[in-house]
Amino acid sequence: MSINVVFIANVLCHHQVHISDVLYSRFGKSFHFIQMREPIERRVRLKMEGFQRDYCVNYFDKGKISEDSKKLLMEADAVIWGSTNYKSIKKYLRKDVLLLRYSERIFKPDYKKCSIFGKIKLNLSFKRLGYLSRHTNSYLLCASAFAYSDYLKFNAFKGRALKWGYFPKFDLNKNDKKYFQNGVVHLCWCSRLIDWKHPEYVNYLSDFLTRNRINHIIHVLGDGPMKNILNSSNPNIVLHGNVETDEVRKIYEESDIALFTSDFNEGWGAGVSEAMNHKCLAVVSDAMGCAPFIVQNNVNGKIFKHDDINEFCTCVLESILNKEKTIEYANAGYNTIFNYWRPEVAGNRLADFIISKKHGNRVFFEDGPLSNANILTNGWFVRDE
Repeated sequence: MSINVVFIANVLCHHQVHISDVLYSRFGKSFHFIQMREPIERRVRLKMEGFQRDYCVNYFDKGKISEDSKKLLMEADAVIWGSTNYKSIKKYLRKDVLLLRYSERIFKPDYKKCSIFGKIKLNLSFKRLGYLSRHTNSYLLCASAFAYSDYLKFNAFKGRALKWGYFPKFDLNKNDKKYFQNGVVHLCWCSRLIDWKHPEYVNYLSDFLTRNRINHIIHVLGDGPMKNILNSSNPNIVLHGNVETDEVRKIYEESDIALFTSDFNEGWGAGVSEAMNHKCLAVVSDAMGCAPFIVQNNVNGKIFKHDDINEFCTCVLESILNKEKTIEYANAGYNTIFNYWRPEVAGNRLADFIISKKHGNRVFFEDGPLSNANILTNGWFVRDE
């Protein structure tokens, strides 16, 4: 018996294409990805969008829903519903469809900056989600560890929230990585240069390491409006600009430590799993949506309070001075991604989950993707003494 599965989101991007490939390998021509917009040329050049797949169809045709999309939604047994308006799909779905809401958190700090009318509009939208979730055949795929607690504010998906995320390509790493070569520590900061990613932490860290006589180079990958705040005259900071995803991975491969400094406006943080994949020690802000799911402090990475720059700098220095632990944590991080958080594992778990629900039961997982999500709030992290 074939099971018709539809994944609908903005665009088939590098965080979703590998999961989609696994689903296609499991469901064959019964799986389709519906993208709501055309790929953006700049992101295509960086190999972040524009993937050509037989299973991918466009939602719009001359400004209206395409007949192919309409037919796929009407015949779907399971719909993975990402970042698109529910009104765009609601009237086409069967009442017994398995609906998997794929979502980051909905109450980010920027929500507080909205006008009163903006908040009213958003709250009405969220209340509709709460009503929708009362359908017992719906689940929340949490692409942030904080998503579940946000949705519960509208009594949404109570008892039906599952750990999920974004799943970039996994590179099998069979080689023993060499760390701290030639007495130089290579660190990497990779993201958009915008305020809530906090690239200014790079300046503070470099000055701190210099004062502590640490020979270091911080590679900064990305571009954005905060580029000018970085100290380009500092020989220890190298600005690479925007680079292709393959080049990002090459720099992770050559780096010892990867830095992730976002605040609570961050949804997930796919770069963390990419860095761990390449055996970098991931030093991660507690505000990143992926941190509680995939990083265990002083086990497979390091976590710091997002708004404490002194703790951040100290955390990095401790890692440099304790090389054996850094290598131990970095290798444990690689194993975490390999065993749980790579697209092949997550995609097969999702396929098994969909099949089990179709047959009237549910497969359970103890940890990792599709295991039960916990209720977490912003103050979840307490550093070990």
